[in-house]
This record gives sequence, structure tokens and C-alpha cells, in this order.
Amino acid sequence: MRRLTLGISLLLLFCGTVSAQNLTPAEIKDINGVFSDYDKPGSPGCALGIYRNGSIVYAQGYGMASLELGVPITPKTVFDIGSTSKQFTAFSILLLQQQGKLSVDDDIRMFMPEIPDYGHRITLHHLMTHTSGMRDYAGLFDLAGVPEQNLTNDQDAVDLIVRQKALNFNPGDVWDYSNTGFFLLSQVLKRVTGKTLRDFDQENIFTPLGMTSTQIFNEHTLVIPHRATGYSYDKERNTFGVEMSNFEQTGDGSVQTSVEDLQRWDENFYTAKLGGADLIKQMQVVGKLTNGEEHGYAAGLEITKYRGEPAVRHGGAWAGYRAELLRFPQQHTSIAVLCNVAQSVPQSRADRVADVVLSGVLAPVPAKQGNPGAITLAPERMQQYVGVYKNDKDQYQRIELSDGKLWLSNYGLELVPLSTSEFGIKVTDGKVSFSPNQMSLRILASEKAEKYYMIQTHAPKDLTHFVGDYYSSELDATWQLRLQNGKLTAHVKHSDSPEMALDPVSDNIFTIEGGSLRFEDERGSPRRAFLTVDRIRNIEFVKN
Repeated sequence: MRRLTLGISLLLLFCGTVSAQNLTPAEIKDINGVFSDYDKPGSPGCALGIYRNGSIVYAQGYGMASLELGVPITPKTVFDIGSTSKQFTAFSILLLQQQGKLSVDDDIRMFMPEIPDYGHRITLHHLMTHTSGMRDYAGLFDLAGVPEQNLTNDQDAVDLIVRQKALNFNPGDVWDYSNTGFFLLSQVLKRVTGKTLRDFDQENIFTPLGMTSTQIFNEHTLVIPHRATGYSYDKERNTFGVEMSNFEQTGDGSVQTSVEDLQRWDENFYTAKLGGADLIKQMQVVGKLTNGEEHGYAAGLEITKYRGEPAVRHGGAWAGYRAELLRFPQQHTSIAVLCNVAQSVPQSRADRVADVVLSGVLAPVPAKQGNPGAITLAPERMQQYVGVYKNDKDQYQRIELSDGKLWLSNYGLELVPLSTSEFGIKVTDGKVSFSPNQMSLRILASEKAEKYYMIQTHAPKDLTHFVGDYYSSELDATWQLRLQNGKLTAHVKHSDSPEMALDPVSDNIFTIEGGSLRFEDERGSPRRAFLTVDRIRNIEFVKN
């Protein structure tokens, strides 16, 4: 009998399943259905963990951890959880505050005097709540022609941040997601303790909680046992390709963990075994802007509601990895979805699992908010929405009609008609709603909808005036603007970055990948340009 029991246990482990306490066969079928698109050979996929009352009630792997080696995903598979890591960094900083070694109200320049003086105090709390105004360093690397596959270390990131001449906004005035804040918190911790975040968290979080498969990736040659490879689907080749990163920065990401280990971390929000009740409470206090308005973000955690039920959550996306940890504190129930494919949208999957396991608790979905399913809409009906839209942050979106389909062209995302004026976004759970001359855009369901207004566009008479090399001291990079087949393109010199199309909006403004490049003339010729994209505003370029 002992041998039979052991054999069954090993079989369940191999198949990637752990337990199924308090779940009916019908519920398990519905839950597994959420991941059916990846539950097959030859596909990467996801690991699911459902936690209730201090235990894992269901854990399952779907798809392959390694397509090269044919290794399946199990609950023990380790993933890079991207920005879901931010809560560990915030917890570490609050531990140091508890020990009297710093205060979240301290100015960042107390610890890192090389950060420029922008004329405003930037506190650790600003950094922790995305209200610092500091430009996103990951985006800056991208604009400088340094993709995530390149090898970069902490000093590379610090040097890039220090070169920035301005903030996006005054600290505390606006909430705008920025990885820079949490990366700098890891640097503050290192200078205060003399330890890397990897070593500090291993000693103060992972080991005490028994998270034996969890570690922080801060050196590109590290071997991470049981880690899945990250993948992304390549439409042109109609297959999956490897998508990994050699960035060595920590704080904003880089935690490697499994759904089994995350349960131990999640449970600490109830037991307060580490940190104590006061620290756990601080982790979940929503921040406020200088005008007193709450912005919904706490210490590396989003405090929100899902179908009327209070929820605490955070997602992550890095290289080919995607993650979501969703907790319902009043129900002592959590859902972790960790994936190794870039197109997996784990937030939507976690929500769908919650719909099953908390079906008797969640508020009904009003009919007008429900997803009515895709409909067929004639191209001529969709043509009215084609155009350029702008929001109050000088961010632009282009809606294009191609092959009878509507596209959010900045992201290459197909819009799926749900009604004559509302569209779902393929691959995400977001929506786009149109009304006369305006658009409401929400890439992910949890995001606040952004309003964009349709604008009239025209092209400059002579594009050759803009051709040339433009250097940015903030990026330490040169953009080469060239005219090809009558269109203006930009390429980062000495990089493998793809060419970017510049589409004219007016005599001196062009859209580029969701943002804008604005030129300023001197004596009738463009001499300077200012780039604004998501999380980064007004990067200066000077024409050589």
C-alpha cells in the first residue's frame, strides 16, 4: 500500500498536479479550461496555484517549461515573476525602517547623492508608490538601443538614471508607473546594509518562510534550478522563440519563484510571521497625491476590487515571462498564475479562475459590463474610427484598418468588435470604446481608462529638413533619421534595434511607438527634438 501511495504521488507530481481540496470536479474542469490553449505538447504555458485558508488547494502545470528539453511545467517550476517582485523590495525597505536604519520619508539623495537635484525632494515613499516623477530606466535603455537581451548591470542603470536632466512631473503630483523607483530602492538597501537585495532577501524573507526554490537573479551566469525558459510567439515564423534577458538589475523585478513557494509568502499577509502586523498593514496603505487624491497603489501592491470583492494584486512582465498574484483577503483566498510565454495575459486568467472558486461571493456582472462576445462588423462601419488620437500627456494612438480588421497600431494589437462602438483587445483583457471624435482606451481590465481625442493631421511639405543625426546626452545615444521611400524613419546608431517609423501629425510633430517626437527650429531648420513615450517625457536630442 505504501508503494502504491508513493507511486500515485509521483505520478501526480509528474503530471503537474497538487491536491484539489474543496473543489468539485465541475470547478476543476472549468479551471483547467482557462489554460486549455497552452495545455498541449510543443507549447509553453503556465503554472497555477490556488491558496485557501493557509493551504494550497489546487496547483497544476499546463504546457512545457522547456520546449528544447521536453520538460513539462509543474507546481515546482520556477519563473521570473517580473514586477510582481516589487512587493518583496517594498517589504525589505519597510523592514529597514522598522529597524531604524532609514525612513520612507528620507530623500533619495541622502543615500545616493549622485542623483541630480531636480529642485524637489524625492522620498523613498515616492519611489515605492510610482509618484517620484523619475523616468523609467527600462524604457530609457530601450530608447538608447539597449534591448533586454543585452548584458547590463547596476552601475549601467545608475549612470543612465543620473544622466536625466529632468523629471516627468513634480514628485507627488502624478501617479505614473516607473521601474526606476524600485531599482533605486534596491540600491539604497545595498548602501545601508552592505548587502545585495539578493542576499538580504534570502536571509530575511526566503529562508525564514521556507521558500527554498526562490532567489533573486542578479548575475547573468546564475543557474536557477527548475526554471522555465521564457518564450514569445513569433507571428512571422508561426512558432515560439526564446525570449530571455541578461539584465542584472534588481528591485523592480528579478525574483525567481514557483507557485508552491508563493503560497508561503502570500500566507504571511495573514500570519505576519515576518515583519509583524504593523508592517503588513503598512504594505497595504494606499498612497495619496499632493492634492489628497488616492491613487490605488500601496507598497508594491495594487489595492483594488474585483467584482465588488476587495482584492490585493500585482502583475509582472519581463522577457518571455508573465505573472499575476491576486489575493482576496476577506476570503483568505489567493490565485497565482506564472507563465513562460509573453502572450499569456495571466491577469485575465487569474480573474477567470476567481470567477470559478469565488462564484458564490463575487458580485454579479451587470449585463452592460459583461463580454457579449465578438460580432462581425463591416469594414466600412469601422472606417469611421481610423485616425490619430491624443491624450493630455502628449501620447498618441493610431487606429488603422488593415485586412478588414481594426488595429491599435502602436502595439500591433487587433481590435475585436463587441458592438458597433466597443472593441475587445486581442491577447489582452482590455477594451476600446469609441464615441464621436474620441476614444476610451484600457489595455488591461485593471487599468484606469485613458481618454484620447481624435486630431486632424497633416504632413510637412519637405521631410528632408528632418534628416540627420540627433544626439541625446541623456541617453548617450545617437538617433539617425533617414528618408526611405518617402517616409521618415529613426534608428539608434550602433545598435541592433529595429527601425522606427515616424508618422507626421503636424509641421513639427511625428508619432513614434505610442509617443511623439517634437522638433524645434532654429533659423528655419530643425535643430532640437523632444521625445515623449510611455513613462518618459521630453528626452532632448540635438542635431549634429
